[in-house]
Amino acid sequence: MHKTFQPFFLLCILFYIFAFTTANAKDVTVGMGLSIPPYIISENNTGIEYEVIASALQAVGHSLIPDYVPLARVTMMLSEHKVDGATPLLPSPESSLCFSLPHISYQNVAISLREKNYSINEINDLNGMSLLAFQNAPVYLGKTFSDMTAKHHNYREDPNQSKQVHALFGGDTDVIILDINIFYYYYNKSKRKADFKPYTVHKIFMPSVYSVGFTDRQLCQQFNRGLKKIKKNKLYDEIFKRYTEH
Repeated sequence: MHKTFQPFFLLCILFYIFAFTTANAKDVTVGMGLSIPPYIISENNTGIEYEVIASALQAVGHSLIPDYVPLARVTMMLSEHKVDGATPLLPSPESSLCFSLPHISYQNVAISLREKNYSINEINDLNGMSLLAFQNAPVYLGKTFSDMTAKHHNYREDPNQSKQVHALFGGDTDVIILDINIFYYYYNKSKRKADFKPYTVHKIFMPSVYSVGFTDRQLCQQFNRGLKKIKKNKLYDEIFKRYTEH
């Protein structure tokens, strides 16, 4: 009697857990920016940030439904409750939103060819060099960079970050300024990679650390649990490696 009861009891518990998980599973709509490879690639629902969010939600039984919009609209959509979450956001103590644990960081850097042997330890060391940065870089990289570029005689921007990479290795500029993972993404995708010369990465900018914002505190806490799970089982690291190994 006891031996028959025990498997039946365990089966009931498993059924209850499955039913509870299924009942609480939901499609989570997250507003996120238009394509920024390798972070978000909207054409096929991939990218570092996309996969981190999707995997963290999946780890707690939810599914990600992306809503791709211009970054300027992301926070607005969340405040109007048109989405469940929004990314990437900088946590603010004044906000009523629940901000997740940091899930992604952008590390902008300066990159030069090693043969130039440049000594670049701070932003103002870029004076006197030809620079090619991403679009609106002074807005994101702080006052020191903004002041420096305002007086710089050989500073340009290009919205096409693949062209930045090829401009560096083609000798069209001394230094490029962009996020390190965006650099690795286009570096690895280039058909001319075998001909590229060695390069030096100059970390002269502070990293920008971002979170997912939620209106529902419980969903926010669930996301945090999922994020911890994928970091513990190394899936988080594997996602980054797929897009940035070089």
